Amino acid sequence: MGARPKPPAGGASQLAKGPALTEKNARPRLILLALTLGLLGLSLSYAVFDVVVDNHRAALENDFQLEVNRQLAKLEQGLAQSVERIRSVSAFFYSFGDVGEAEFRSFTAPYLRQAAGLDLLGWAAIEISEEPPDPNDESLSAGISLPLSLIEPGPVEGMTFGDDLMAIPKMRAAVDRSFELGEIQHLKMNDNLVLIMPTLDEVDWSGLVMAVLPEASMLAWLGDDWNGAVSIIDQVSGELILQLGNLDASVRPFQSTMTFGSEMWAVTATSTSSSGIPAVAWGTLLTGIAITALLLILIVTLAGSADRAERLVALRTRELEQAEAEARSQAVRLAN
Repeated sequence: MGARPKPPAGGASQLAKGPALTEKNARPRLILLALTLGLLGLSLSYAVFDVVVDNHRAALENDFQLEVNRQLAKLEQGLAQSVERIRSVSAFFYSFGDVGEAEFRSFTAPYLRQAAGLDLLGWAAIEISEEPPDPNDESLSAGISLPLSLIEPGPVEGMTFGDDLMAIPKMRAAVDRSFELGEIQHLKMNDNLVLIMPTLDEVDWSGLVMAVLPEASMLAWLGDDWNGAVSIIDQVSGELILQLGNLDASVRPFQSTMTFGSEMWAVTATSTSSSGIPAVAWGTLLTGIAITALLLILIVTLAGSADRAERLVALRTRELEQAEAEARSQAVRLAN
């Protein structure tokens, strides 16, 4: 009998090396994939978190702007009503000419009854000074005085019968603008607004209607039941008209404008409530992290399975090599 063909030397080892090599390469790839997916998942989670927070803050800013506009509309309506009342008093003097104390009281009484509104109404007749005016003074109010002759509901400190309105600081400039434009002008006095408008007779200006609008009335119109601070400034003079609360310099302000007679006022408002981070943003972030963690656990599990498969292949390879060695030894013994 011929000799048996010998099994190829190392055949089992060669067959087993291929799978083992594949398993050894799979583990690093799975680890790299886990790191990549982990970084990507965390990045996407934080990106979505930022989007949710930004949308929440934008919604709060929009709600705050709507609230500011609503409150400003109330203030503007109250101011417009005051302007119309002063204009009606001016028209009353033009229509009736010589207005006495009784007529003035009867006409203005309804305007002074409201809780929020004008606090005082008066009228001053124009008196021409007997002294020649300064030739260098080209203002419309040069050489005149404005002594108060009518006051309702009555005299108050700083405004009594016979007091010259021209003695009030900044009054002359306001009177000049009022005479030039024929419109209502304002000036600040003791945190209140003093409003003036000229009255006409058949020939020229006959006097000046004067009204006091308390700061408390403007604050009542603006309201104090909203979470915000507001500052209102005359755009031309830069004078502070009204201040409610303290503006927060760290918050992006909401800026707008409002009209008062022929004037334009600039409005700046900031929210006093903290925007914070909504619960839905934290929920989105935690959900993203949880999903990323589950994917990493799955990949780590696969990597562990690959490692166990690698060890099992190595074990089976060693057993096959041992069996092959024993078979080769037995074949040699039989051949001898």
